[in-house]
Amino acid sequence: MVPISVYVLTYNNGRTIEQCLKGLVWANELIVVDSFSDDGSFELAKGFTDKVYRKEWAGYREQYQYAANLTKNEWIMFVDADEVVSPELVDEIQGELERNHGEWDGYICHRRTFYLGRWIEYGGWYPDYEIRLYRRDKGK
Repeated sequence: MVPISVYVLTYNNGRTIEQCLKGLVWANELIVVDSFSDDGSFELAKGFTDKVYRKEWAGYREQYQYAANLTKNEWIMFVDADEVVSPELVDEIQGELERNHGEWDGYICHRRTFYLGRWIEYGGWYPDYEIRLYRRDKGK
C-alpha cells in the first residue's frame, strides 16, 4: 500500500471529530491541528494520534499549510473535521495510487453535503469538487 499522511484542522468540532478520525485509522500518518478548542476536540484527537498540535488560528491558507508541512509521506490528503471518509473511498484511493506510476500529482475528490438532516443535491452544493489528495512536493 502507498503510504498516505492525512491532516485535519479543528476548532470546537467535538460533535464531529471523533467520527471523522475513526474514518481515518487507515492513514499511515494522521496529523490534527487544533486552534485551541474549548469543547474537548483536542483531547478527543489525542485518542487517535500522538501527532496533535495546537496553533492559534492564522487563516485557512496558513493553517492548512502549517498542517501540510508537518506531514512526512509523499502523498497527503486533507479532510475537514466534520467529514467522514468511507471504506470504499479508501479502497479507491489506494487502488488509484498503486496504478498511478507517476502519472498524476493530485486527485479531485467529489463531496456530498449532509445538512439539516438531508443530503444537498442542488443549488451549487452538489457536486462539490476539490483537490484533496496530492503529492506533498507539488501542492501548497
